[in-house]
Formats: sequence, C-alpha cells, structure tokens
Amino acid sequence: MRESDPAELQRHLTVGIGGGGATGVELAGELAEELPELARRHDLPAQECRVVLVEATPTLLGGSSPGLIERAVQILQGWALRYAPETRVVQAVDEGYVLSSGELLRCGVCVWCGGVKAVAVGGGFAAVRRFPVGVFAWISICAPWITRRFTWPVTWLW
Repeated sequence: MRESDPAELQRHLTVGIGGGGATGVELAGELAEELPELARRHDLPAQECRVVLVEATPTLLGGSSPGLIERAVQILQGWALRYAPETRVVQAVDEGYVLSSGELLRCGVCVWCGGVKAVAVGGGFAAVRRFPVGVFAWISICAPWITRRFTWPVTWLW
C-alpha cells in the first residue's frame, strides 16, 4: 500500500474493534502486539499502526473479576492501544465507525465483537449470525504466500 495522503494512510493502518468482551480484548491485544511488526515487514510506518477498542459499558470484560479487568487494562495500555469506554458504535460506514459521541473513528478495518446484535452497517444492514459475515470496508491483504495483491471490501462480524 502506497498512500500519499497521511490521513488516508493513518486510516488504513487503524483497526477499530467494537466490543470489549473476551473476544474484542483478545483480538485487540493480538493486533496491538503484531501490527507494528507486520507494518515493518511491508515497509509501512509501524508507529502509525493503531488499534482502537470501543466498549459501550464502563469496563472491559464485563462480568469478570475486578482483578482480571484491572490487569487487562494495564496490559492493553502498555501497547498504546486506545480504549474508549462508555462509547457505543452506532454505525459502520465506508470510512470507519460512527461513535455515540458523534466522532467518526476513521479505520481501514472494522471488526464487530460486541455481542449478538451487530451495529447497522452501511445504511441499514445488520447481521445477527454466529459466523463471520463479510460486509464492506476496504482492506488490502499482502502475505508472503500470496503472489498477487488482493484488495476487496470486508468488515468481519463475530
């Protein structure tokens, strides 16, 4: 990916995760740890990689013990991961997520991990499924075993 506009490059290197339960927290941690190295391998600015975890409730890992929640927050803060508590994702659009604060979280990859009812995506689509459903936000995949660069629209709902 060679993006000349710095704002668009930042968007492409940002992953927005809706849902701070076990799945969202685990995914956020894995991505925050791995994305900078992946960016370096593809000659992208690792310092521009961001993972933003959006959670509608006051804490991550709802229903877990206070000690576990505190430890998870400490670990995630160590990765410079942005955490937005008490903030809901109200809609997924081409540029990212619209948040309950009115802010547009610009992200190239949107992942929904927020329970059984998905947020409205792109003007009304909503998914209530227990398997990944491709939705539509642009992402490029470059992996060593892929001989051709693929770009297609995708948002995953878990």
